[in-house]
Amino acid sequence: MELTIYYDLSLRQKIEMKHVLSCIIGCAFILSSFSQNQKTSSFEKGIDSFLSSLYNYDFVAAENNLRIIQQSENRLAADLCHINYCWWRIISGDNRKAFQDDTMHRLDSIILEIQSMDDELENNELIFLATSALSYKLRIALMQEDNIQALNAIHKLAYYIEILDKRLDSYTLFRLPVAVYHYVMESVGIKYPFLKVAFIFYPKANKEKGMHLLNRNLESDNILLRTESAYFLMRYYLDVEKNYKEAAIYADKLVAEYPNNMIYQYFKLQILEMGTKAQGNRLDDYRSLLGKRIRENFSLNSTQRNHTRKLLKLPEQTCPDCDH
Repeated sequence: MELTIYYDLSLRQKIEMKHVLSCIIGCAFILSSFSQNQKTSSFEKGIDSFLSSLYNYDFVAAENNLRIIQQSENRLAADLCHINYCWWRIISGDNRKAFQDDTMHRLDSIILEIQSMDDELENNELIFLATSALSYKLRIALMQEDNIQALNAIHKLAYYIEILDKRLDSYTLFRLPVAVYHYVMESVGIKYPFLKVAFIFYPKANKEKGMHLLNRNLESDNILLRTESAYFLMRYYLDVEKNYKEAAIYADKLVAEYPNNMIYQYFKLQILEMGTKAQGNRLDDYRSLLGKRIRENFSLNSTQRNHTRKLLKLPEQTCPDCDH
């Protein structure tokens, strides 16, 4: 998820550009790809539990699951899980500099270590890990408005995408970054023609292929493929097509599975606001329901609560102890 959730109509065009760039590979590319042929492994179950708790805004459970994952022998995967945890803390409003610094330090270490390995390009897991790390580095660079670092990350990601695209049948999780690349890059060229020059040396995009892969992923048992693909389909119909009825289908899928995820709830609220003329009491009632969910989620700290209430346009909490 990218920081375009900090929605400000006066900065809409700038925010849209951030969304376009970060969507190129902007999702949490971790999970049990590292043991995808051992579907009953405890490591995979641990990451499934970690992601489920993280997606549902249960940061206490996510942190507990993360400790278990970090005891595994797969240190690179554990580091990416830690980065994913920090990222969700950041976008949920707990945007402490310590999270950013720790994340960037770990990312640089992971990328350097993978690129120094002799079998980097032959090993699908290493390519997937490198793609994951670079995608996070892109998002942090965009958050810090470091355009040079962002473009550098995009350039390296495009190099890996060309390899991933040729190996879709050999590694299931490649379908996610490849799908996002294809549909976003073509959409960028349509909406921002001047960027076509910058992307001329990148792999040619095919939006239909990207949409096909995303829809295919919706049927997957893999929590990462299913959830992130629903998210990107929702964003496509919301931001590109302006088809709020279609966007609502995917928003409903996301909030049905993760009702406490306030980012998903934010986009559903946006869709309701844009897609219906009969706002009134319906929107007020829905905001009241979300306010109740925030109050009852004891894994959120006060900074996250205040950020989320502001994001959802809820009234400020007048009682300092009401959220505890």
